[in-house]
Amino acid sequence: MRETTIFYVNGERVEVNGAEVFLMLANWLRQQQSLTGTKIVCAEGDCGACSIMLGIPTASGALKYEQRNSCILPLFNLDGKHVVTVEGLKQKGELSPIQLSIATNGGSQCGYCTPGIVMAITAIFEQWPKPTEEHFRAGLSGNLCRCTGYDGILRAALAIDPTKIRALDTLWDLPEMKSELATIRHDPIAIKSDKLSLFMPDSLAKLLQIKATTTEVMVVAGATDLGVGWNKGIKKSGQFIGLARIPELNKIEVKDDLIEVGANVSLSQFEEFCNQHIPAIGKFMELIASPQIKNAATLIGNIGSALPIGDALLFLVLLDAHVELTGTKGTRLLSLNDYLLRGLNQDELITKITFKRPALMARLRFYKVSRRRRLDRSIVSAAFLLEQEQKAGHATISKFRVAFGGVAKSVCRLANVETFMQGRSLSAVTIEEAAKLALETCTPSANVRGSRQYREILIVNLFKKFYAEMEIDR
Repeated sequence: MRETTIFYVNGERVEVNGAEVFLMLANWLRQQQSLTGTKIVCAEGDCGACSIMLGIPTASGALKYEQRNSCILPLFNLDGKHVVTVEGLKQKGELSPIQLSIATNGGSQCGYCTPGIVMAITAIFEQWPKPTEEHFRAGLSGNLCRCTGYDGILRAALAIDPTKIRALDTLWDLPEMKSELATIRHDPIAIKSDKLSLFMPDSLAKLLQIKATTTEVMVVAGATDLGVGWNKGIKKSGQFIGLARIPELNKIEVKDDLIEVGANVSLSQFEEFCNQHIPAIGKFMELIASPQIKNAATLIGNIGSALPIGDALLFLVLLDAHVELTGTKGTRLLSLNDYLLRGLNQDELITKITFKRPALMARLRFYKVSRRRRLDRSIVSAAFLLEQEQKAGHATISKFRVAFGGVAKSVCRLANVETFMQGRSLSAVTIEEAAKLALETCTPSANVRGSRQYREILIVNLFKKFYAEMEIDR
């Protein structure tokens, strides 16, 4: 196994080992590389000031670039990749068209957030050659600006001539770099320091062997939660196993009506899949997190944290998802609800999540109430699934499912409501009764985001909103 992490920064080769691989990229760039264009503000992945572009090798040999929050990105997750900072965007020693437009169209005031905004706009052009205003609004959702009110930023973004934008893979078309990254990206890695150790095995069998024989080990993929914790001084010791090198964990597969999502599939990859196959979930995924976070975080990681407001848990609970647990003794399948109650054994890890594709006749709705539309924890979230059939000339409910987040210790299905709705007609009276039953089941608590009473009002109003939308779509 290789005992170093190898990556490139603005075309320059870097090789680090020992404790250094556990540093966060933003701190390392500023303090050890004097690349101070990358700013640190929140150190939580919330503000976007630290955004960089990360080039990931593809099967064709080209690098696919996506934006990441460098403040919560440990160096060990850069192995076999190319980091481009705001300093790396210049073309022939001049500002890039994006930087120039921000500077000349009122897109910056104090300037502290500007490097991250420039990187976010760069990422938008990487994804959409001719972006629209909606593309810019969505792509900039992970970037905060306290000064401009965002109008200047949008104006500057829309003023950019797309024909003058060079894709990063052509701007940084370095054959030696691409060749090495393609060669090393599957290497198994083992790195140790005094308090920390990291293993990145290249097969599931090796991973399970390490996990079974290692105590207090944490499995990491995007490491977004880990980065936040370390920045807050939470325990920075222990042993870690990375999933990046294991091919079968990087796939989404469809087998008849069953969808299987591997443990290392990012939220962005899952969102792209859903946009094609389950648009209602794809639309909801837009609200779950920023592009920077979704490019790193995984669906399985969202399950592992099992927060009361875990947005991804919402539709998985609604769709009766199951988790595949794999250990040295084999593989077993648990319902997501059972997993949330019981957890897993010491030698096991979640290798995939499975759920059935909703029927074509099913009507799905997902709602999230939060202070910010995107990149914010839900105060209350809700998911509804409705199927109806005709009986004696009337539409009756043949299947009704409902799940809520933020109203109990974890995301929960409301079985009493589902039973009540079965076989009834969808009406304002029925929905009102269903909402009353929901209040009997839900046990919301108060916190800084909202009181118990406020959450109870939201529960009732989300039932009403669902009914109103069903009536409009009738």
